[in-house]
Parts: sequence; C-alpha cells; structure tokens
Amino acid sequence: MPAKTLMGAPGDLAAIDARKTQLRIVLQDLLLRPDTRTSQQLRQFLALDSHVETAIRSMQPDALRTFEDPRFGVSGLCAAPSASLLIVTHEDSTHLSRLGRVWSVVEPDELGALHLWGQGIDGAWMRAHSHTYGIKARSLAWEDPK
Repeated sequence: MPAKTLMGAPGDLAAIDARKTQLRIVLQDLLLRPDTRTSQQLRQFLALDSHVETAIRSMQPDALRTFEDPRFGVSGLCAAPSASLLIVTHEDSTHLSRLGRVWSVVEPDELGALHLWGQGIDGAWMRAHSHTYGIKARSLAWEDPK
C-alpha cells in the first residue's frame, strides 16, 4: 500500500501520481488472484456484481458443518479412514483466552474440547462423542490397529 502522508493529502502532483500508480498496482494484484477477485469484500467494495451479466461465483469454500460454540477454534484434526472417524480438537480462541492466567480465573472449566465424528452407512457424518476439558488440546494422533 502507498505510504500515508503526515500532513494530510499530498499537494504535489508527482506525489499524487505516484500514489495513484501504487494503488493501481495493489488493485491489479488483488484482481489477478482468483481467491481475492471473487471474495465478497472486494466485490462489494468495487460493486463488481452490478457490472457483470452473470453472477460471480466465490472461490471460498462453503462451510458444510459449523460448531455450536464460536469460542473454540480447531487446534488439531486427524482423519482415520479405516475406522470412518474424524477426530477434532478445539481450544478456546477468544481474545480473552490470550490473557493466560488472568483468563483462567474468569472461566477455568472449558478451555479445550475433543469431538469424534463417525461416518454412517449412508455416508453422513454424525458426532459420536464430545467432551470439554479445563486444558487446551493442542495435539492428537491416531494409530491404525494392525
């Protein structure tokens, strides 16, 4: 991005032209990438949808399954195809959780979670087990039985 000026808008025509050139380069770089070109934010900012005949399809994946607790972010994922299992660990990812010990005094009982998802005969995934922990779950592994 072009550097901001300290004293308001630049009055020098050469500085204005340099800034326009830098902004044009940034915009072209954003439009060259398919993931940013089709992002909702850029499409709204440039009003792209109003200038095209066919709808622009987003390259971003759609969520197939969401988690009911927005505090938790995925910290580990392990697939066990032979057992039709998906093992997912979560940890508290709120801004307050970064406070460390101070946060543990406020809410010490749920800092991590373990979820096991099993694939049924019909191919649908269902949660088979869930448990929350007072510690953050940061690693997991699955070993296929022999």
